Amino acid sequence: MLSRHIRILLCKLNFELPNRTHLLISYNYHNSSQFCCAAQVEEAGSKDNEEVQEAIGYAYNTVEKKKGLYRPKHTLEEQIAYMNSEVYADTYKGMPVYHFYRRNFKGQSVFMPKPRMFCVDKEGKFKVNHACPICRDEYLFFDYRNPALILQFLFDQTDRILPLKKLGLCFDQYAQLRAQLLKAKEHGLLMFFKYFCCIYHLK
Repeated sequence: MLSRHIRILLCKLNFELPNRTHLLISYNYHNSSQFCCAAQVEEAGSKDNEEVQEAIGYAYNTVEKKKGLYRPKHTLEEQIAYMNSEVYADTYKGMPVYHFYRRNFKGQSVFMPKPRMFCVDKEGKFKVNHACPICRDEYLFFDYRNPALILQFLFDQTDRILPLKKLGLCFDQYAQLRAQLLKAKEHGLLMFFKYFCCIYHLK
């Protein structure tokens, strides 16, 4: 009697086991496909969120408070096209880029504030809200291949740089200006002629 029950149980297991495994496999397959779809949706959503955060995290020219945001990087061709555009002409009115710049410092009409060490850190983020004339504009950076920008910071018809407190640059950009000016003179993009006047006293 006991062996008969064991045989019946074994027969049931032998016949039902494939069906159960098939059901388990199909159930796991559907769950895995749903999980993959959900993972793809979450991944796409995370990518969209990263793109939105990345777009928000950059300090464009339209952003006033730039502290903690990344400074956008542009190529030299984009800089030259920007300097020849109407937006640049309307912004600076044909004057040097430092002409309308004023530090948010009380009493600067009498006493010019001390220049900063840098406006943008090594990670590319702004450390201040009111950056120097070069750092605040996302398209501007010193490059020896664009001497038109370098000439704005020099005395007329000379290779002498204007005083730092008048320019309002940070020390980092001032060092870049000196380096790119020297490089432009070495490549022959900026040429200056010095005239010597010799006076002879005839007796």
